[in-house]
Amino acid sequence: MESEGMKCGMVLDKIYRYTVGMLMIVITGVLFAMALCGTSFISQSEHTTYRADNFIVQLAAVLAVTAITFAAVRIKKQPEFRKAAAAACVLLGIFLFALIVGTQMAPGSDSGMICAVARRIIRNDLSEDFTQTTIRYMQKYPNQNGMVVFIWALFNFIGTDNYIALQLINLAALFIAYYYIYRLIKEVFGEDIAAVSVIVMCMFLPFSIYVMFVYGTMLGMACAMAACYMLVRFVRDGHMRHGVLSAVMVALACVFKSNYMIVFAALLITELITLIKTRSRKMLAAAVLMTALNMMVSPLTSAAYTAISGDAASDGVPHLAWVAMGLQESPGRAEGWYNGYNDRVYADNNGDTAAESQQCREYLRQRIPYMLKNPAYTVKFFAKKTASQWNNPTFECFTFIGDMQTANHKVMPSMEAIYTDGTSVNSLLIKFMNIMQSVILGGAFAYFVLNFKRSDLQELIYALIFVGGFLFHFMWEAKCQYTVVYILLLIPYAVMGYNAMCRRLQERGR
Repeated sequence: MESEGMKCGMVLDKIYRYTVGMLMIVITGVLFAMALCGTSFISQSEHTTYRADNFIVQLAAVLAVTAITFAAVRIKKQPEFRKAAAAACVLLGIFLFALIVGTQMAPGSDSGMICAVARRIIRNDLSEDFTQTTIRYMQKYPNQNGMVVFIWALFNFIGTDNYIALQLINLAALFIAYYYIYRLIKEVFGEDIAAVSVIVMCMFLPFSIYVMFVYGTMLGMACAMAACYMLVRFVRDGHMRHGVLSAVMVALACVFKSNYMIVFAALLITELITLIKTRSRKMLAAAVLMTALNMMVSPLTSAAYTAISGDAASDGVPHLAWVAMGLQESPGRAEGWYNGYNDRVYADNNGDTAAESQQCREYLRQRIPYMLKNPAYTVKFFAKKTASQWNNPTFECFTFIGDMQTANHKVMPSMEAIYTDGTSVNSLLIKFMNIMQSVILGGAFAYFVLNFKRSDLQELIYALIFVGGFLFHFMWEAKCQYTVVYILLLIPYAVMGYNAMCRRLQERGR
């Protein structure tokens, strides 16, 4: 009976590896082709422009990286990549610290609103307009409860509106995330691949510039990457403390940002497949704990928010509203982007979540059949939606800065030139980011073409998260802020892809 179970586990493992591998080949292949042939540019108002790219320049960059990797592979004495990775982290830290201190900007848009909510609670601001605006926002978006509670606690300690401190905490979270990515890649691919991956991640500015974004992205990423590493350690050494830490950290990631539920789902799938293979009671206990903690995130954060604010709890706008919006045209913006549909649904039903869900279901019953009956329209719709959020080399890292408010001081001109449209520095950075995107996608595509049959569960954790993120945002509201996280997770595979490709060429004597 036990051997039958193990055989079933091995078959399931093989199906899993082949499925994830083939999906990654298709997705990275499509995105790589998009990156070689075109680029999507986004304006301050989030209007997307699709432009043809210089295919020869993009392909030449990929070939140049391949040639450099081939030369490095042939060198018998490898350079000390670990020291280079440490130096890259120091340089990136200096740059980001200068950007934070040199701009000293206050958050805008959603990040500004959650800070306003925390400030209103601390100051007991009862001015009617302000109070009603913040309460109405939290009634619509209770997924922000966890971040509001965190900022409220932090403001009580460091003072309200201390945005520099929040951004510096983001900076620390960035390097915590990179540290755990390094540890995981070192565990599964080796130290050299891990060190080179860190160097490339430090060069990937579209993600690191998000340290200025006073939101849950960086804090959640640090917790999510710690959870991934702890799970790999748990699968390999069987120490229950690693399983417990993985469950706790991924739950914390979801407290900061609900999108990290995708990471939770990927880790849980990994645990369940390992459980079927090994029949380990520890793995079963860890999977149950992880599920239980994540089920507690929403009620606990709602209770904490109610306790500090006195505001009534709300179920908010239903998830179906974001799915419905993700399948709609968005005048002035690309397909599937924010168009105010969720706000209208909320207003139409006076905040009644059940009625809102029913309205969304009725819309989807009409919209989905229409898209199925018009395949040409549907293919074009999803092609433009995909290009707008996955083929934008900056991933809105400069756009969100434009939503921030400059304080009463003169911004350092050198810093302002980085994010201001039209400056020579900004234009140069965008060109670099555009080329880097093609290089990352090309390397990741090569890795899965060459290695997907030999990858194990631990090696595929980031790939499973990427697949989950891609499929989720294929249907959900589109936004580059969401997808940049998943592109970052392709970098280790890209490094491995160029390395594997060059070693194959060396073995064949070419």
